Amino acid sequence: MNENTELKGLDHSYEAYDLYDTLTVCSNQLIETTHILKSSSDWVPLSIRKGQNPRVWLSAVISHGPDNQPTKYLDLIVNSEVKHNAVQFMNSKHGFKIIIDNIVVIEAGNHDKGNLEIIKMDLSPIGLPIEGDIHGLKVGGMTMSRSGVRKSNTFIGI
Repeated sequence: MNENTELKGLDHSYEAYDLYDTLTVCSNQLIETTHILKSSSDWVPLSIRKGQNPRVWLSAVISHGPDNQPTKYLDLIVNSEVKHNAVQFMNSKHGFKIIIDNIVVIEAGNHDKGNLEIIKMDLSPIGLPIEGDIHGLKVGGMTMSRSGVRKSNTFIGI
């Protein structure tokens, strides 16, 4: 269904779509912020853009080199279209839900023209130690709750 690729081969079509005015990620407000997560090698595992229904992109690392750095990636969802059969994706004008291996990876709601709220996140199925709910976002050993960024490139560097 989808082939693994190097980083440069991942779909970046999200760059052509508008940002949400406010994207609330597990109680943290991202106001006109380009990326939720971004690695030092410029991998963006999750991107969400405005649309009548939210537009979602999700990718995962699938292999590492001898230095434990990612070498191959896989697009799982591209512009709200599922690209891998292990992924379940439900999307509506109210929000969306992504499930991988019976784990809710992301659940979002309260969607209106300019705002969306992620109320549950568990990125462990794509290999990232990031989880959260309406009370806060845990990244490694750090918890972020009710913080925010405005007009930033990235909320969290991974």
